Amino acid sequence: MEKDYGLKDAIRIFYKRGYILGFTFVGFVFIGITLAFVMPRSYTSGFKLLPPVATNMPGQELWAALVQVSMQSGGFYLGGEPSAFIKDFVLSRRVLYAVIDSLDLVKVLGKRTREDCYESLLDRIKVKINESGMLEVNVVTNDPKLSYSIAQSLLSETFRALQESLENLGRGVSKFLKGKLDEVKHALDQAEEQLKAFQKEHKTVKLPVELEKVVQKVSDLKSEYLSIKVELEMLKRYATPHTASIKELEAKAQALANKLNEMEETGGENLFGPGFAAPLSELPEISLQYARLETEVRVYRSLYEFVRSAYERAKFYESQQRPLVEVLDYPVVPTRGKPRKVLIIGLSMLIGFFVGTALVFISNYVEAVFFEHPEGRQLFNEFHKSLIYKMLIR
Repeated sequence: MEKDYGLKDAIRIFYKRGYILGFTFVGFVFIGITLAFVMPRSYTSGFKLLPPVATNMPGQELWAALVQVSMQSGGFYLGGEPSAFIKDFVLSRRVLYAVIDSLDLVKVLGKRTREDCYESLLDRIKVKINESGMLEVNVVTNDPKLSYSIAQSLLSETFRALQESLENLGRGVSKFLKGKLDEVKHALDQAEEQLKAFQKEHKTVKLPVELEKVVQKVSDLKSEYLSIKVELEMLKRYATPHTASIKELEAKAQALANKLNEMEETGGENLFGPGFAAPLSELPEISLQYARLETEVRVYRSLYEFVRSAYERAKFYESQQRPLVEVLDYPVVPTRGKPRKVLIIGLSMLIGFFVGTALVFISNYVEAVFFEHPEGRQLFNEFHKSLIYKMLIR
C-alpha cells in the first residue's frame, strides 16, 4: 500500500539518512572547487568602433564608396552597411596577418603556419554589430595580457590598413581622373572654338527661343549620360566586375541613351513640352547644326565640372590623415575571467544539495520496497551486518 508522507516523515527520513545528503553535498562541492581552480578561464579584451557614415563624408554617391575599400576583392566595396564593411576589413587576411607578424603569434599560439594561426584567430575574435550600427570587437584567450595585446594590435593594424588602402586608391583614382579631366578640357576647347567659328560665319550669337528649351533638355540628358559613363569606366577599373552598382549604372545609361535617341528621331510634345513636336532630325540644317554645337558646348562644360569636382574629392581622400572610423572604447587588460570561480562553486553546492536530497528519498523508497518482501528484508539484513555498511555509517 502506498503511504502518504508528511513533514514529520520527511524530517525523520532526513535525520535517518542525512549522511547520504552530506556525502553528496561535500562531493559536489569538492568537484566544484577543483574545477574552479583547474578549469581554463577565458579573458576578453576588445574595442568599439563607429564606422563612417557616407552622407557625412565629403563627396556623394560614387565617392562614398571610396572610403569603403574591399580588402577581400581588392576593389570597391559598394552597397551594404559601413559596419558590415569594417567587420570584413577587421577579419581580413591583410589585417590579421599583420597582427600575427607583429606579435609573433605563430610561436605564441604554437601553430605551424600563418594560415593555421589566422584560422585560430578567427575563432578567438568575436565581432558584433549592434542595432545602432556600432561595431564591437572582442578577443578571447586564456591569457589576459595576450587578449589585450591582440586587441590593441588589431585596432592599430585596422587603422593602418584602412589609411594605406584609402591613400593607394586615392592616388590611382586621382591619376585616372586627371587624365579624364585633360581629355574633357581638350574636347570643351574644341567645341567652343567650333561654336565661335559657326557664330562668326553665320552672324548668330544666340539660339532661337523655340530651340533653347530643346537644347537645354538634350544637353542635360547628354551630360548626365556622359557622367555616368565616366563613373562606369572608373568603377570597372577599380571595382569588382559584378558589383550591383555597375549593373544599375549600366541600366541607367542605356535608358538615357534610348531617350536621347527618341528625342533626335521622333520628337513629340511629351518630350519637349507643348508647342514643339518636331524631331531634331527635321530641323533646318543651319538651326540643327547650331543646336548641336551649342548642345556639345553645354554638355562638355557640365561634364568638365563633374570630373573636376570628382578629381578634387579624390585628391582630398588621397591626402587626408584623419581616421575613417571613430574609436569609442579602447582595449584594456581584463581583470576577470570566465567562468567565475564563485559561480562554479555556487552551482556545485546547489546541484549537490538537490542531488543529495533526491538520493535520500530514493534510498528510503528502495528500502521500503525491500521490507515489503521477505527476500528483500533478508538481503537488507545481510547488507546491514556487512563490513561495507559499517564503514559507510562511521
